[in-house]
Amino acid sequence: MLTYFGNRTRPDRAPRYNEHDPSMKVAAVPLHPPVPAYLHLSETPLPNPGPALAVCAHDLVELGAWMLAANGASLLTVTLCAEQRDAAMPIVLWNAELTPDAAASRAILAPTYRFRAVAKAVETAADALFAVLRPRWPAAAPPAGLGVMTDGTGLGFCPDDPSPLAPGWVGRQLRDPARLTCLLPFGADGAWPMMTSMSRVNRYVLPG
Repeated sequence: MLTYFGNRTRPDRAPRYNEHDPSMKVAAVPLHPPVPAYLHLSETPLPNPGPALAVCAHDLVELGAWMLAANGASLLTVTLCAEQRDAAMPIVLWNAELTPDAAASRAILAPTYRFRAVAKAVETAADALFAVLRPRWPAAAPPAGLGVMTDGTGLGFCPDDPSPLAPGWVGRQLRDPARLTCLLPFGADGAWPMMTSMSRVNRYVLPG
């Protein structure tokens, strides 16, 4: 169970950002999405995943969507293992030019940041997802720096290129979208599918 705002907890609800509501009040929306028939966590699909993986991934997408809308960002990345996160920027927001917005990402850490509770919930959700994913690697040892990326609709990571903080990471995923393993599918109207489509027709200058 994750705590989002003070004493508000929700075993069956998740927050959704309302751009017309400056107070960022929590709207009641279902937490539990349909669990995919199988989730591609490696080259081989894993049949019949437990609901915990889908729930943790959904938590991270919902919270990520909130953070993206609140900051006018296009993508959000976070390293799953708390000990491996960059203390200066544990959550990284990416702008429309597909470069990290360092100022916005560092501002999240400020005690006076208006939505600090949401940012902390993103880290808590990343911790929970890491706990679910960790046993799926041999010797329970996922790649160092393993992180995930969301555009607010889906969630993905790259086992062969695990750290979103590595120089040129976003560009590499755009050049070869098949490298990205999806924990939750990206929506057709989300930023990531739009970016991959644009990169295919050379309308994007890819970083890195």
